[in-house]
Amino acid sequence: SRSPPVYIYTMAPFQLPSPSLVQLVHLHLLSSGFTSTSAALRQESSVGLPGSLTPLASLCKLGKWGDVLTAIERLDSVPSDLLGEVKEVALLELIRDDRSLAEAVKDRMIDGAEISSSGKKRIQKALETGVVDFGNNKTAQERREEVGRSLDEAVPVCTGDALMSLVLDGLRWRQRLGLIPPEAWDPDSRWNICTGSVAPSRKRSAEVALACVKEVAVSKKMSDLSAPLAIATAPRLVITGSLDGLIEVRSSETLKIHPTSYQAKEEYMSHP
Repeated sequence: SRSPPVYIYTMAPFQLPSPSLVQLVHLHLLSSGFTSTSAALRQESSVGLPGSLTPLASLCKLGKWGDVLTAIERLDSVPSDLLGEVKEVALLELIRDDRSLAEAVKDRMIDGAEISSSGKKRIQKALETGVVDFGNNKTAQERREEVGRSLDEAVPVCTGDALMSLVLDGLRWRQRLGLIPPEAWDPDSRWNICTGSVAPSRKRSAEVALACVKEVAVSKKMSDLSAPLAIATAPRLVITGSLDGLIEVRSSETLKIHPTSYQAKEEYMSHP
């Protein structure tokens, strides 16, 4: 029998192109509803989206040509002949529904689009006669679906949660390497991804404080004077101050004496 394959994982350098990072931010902004912010970012960075948030075929099938054209304009590259086909069908449907409006926006819609010669003839004929021919004996719905399929083949669909997924994957990997404190994964804690620091939750701090009181009571056979008067928590540490004036630093994980420089020498620190 053949032995199972052995996979060896290495930390090879991995470069993320700056435009790709901008595109991930675009997706996150649009999926969060920040369309104006995304538009401003595109204008300043000159980087658009690699794909659409919604499958374009669905929008074409519903005849939502305004949404289709808006989505296409945000993309980096769409074949010019395909853009011309989209505008042709959209304009033909507009002529069918409102010929005067179509006449007003015709030049603006056709500008920059490589509409085929046959498509231009159909548009001109429809404007003159009011009779709309979608070509090749096809109905408007059939042309919608045809254009939608072409767009789905030409334009990849990107999900809006791509940035968050990559961030979470990176955080899980750093956790596996031991670079993130366990407290960060407490659902009640506050993890600051920018600084890489974590503020323990109040609930966790209270639990540690109560456990520390019990531990001190057992280890010192607590009298009234040695009872902790104040407890403060810091990342991985608990500091107690007692009525007898003794200050102790303990691990928040084990509640044992933390090996600080003065405690290791069996010295002590006191408060008034």
